[in-house]
Amino acid sequence: MHKLDYALTDEQYIDLKAEIETYVASIMQTDVPALVQLLYKIDVDEQSVALLFSTDNVAATSKEISKLIVQRQLKKAGIKKLYSDINNIEDDERW
Repeated sequence: MHKLDYALTDEQYIDLKAEIETYVASIMQTDVPALVQLLYKIDVDEQSVALLFSTDNVAATSKEISKLIVQRQLKKAGIKKLYSDINNIEDDERW
């Protein structure tokens, strides 16, 4: 795990990914433009998403998109935690 990633147990990761996967599969079948917009807001890598949308397998695509969403959100949480820890440094320790 990268040091900027926020830690989840394996079970938490699997549960979260499965829940998102169900939502992604559903929205892929009903409103792809809304999914693309959501992925843009989450800031998922555009090239990775474009490659995934080039396949016709909804199940595999939704699984991989869910993985990308969870990874990106965990990375953002890790960065937020890192910088909040930096801001909590005692005044006499700052330079």
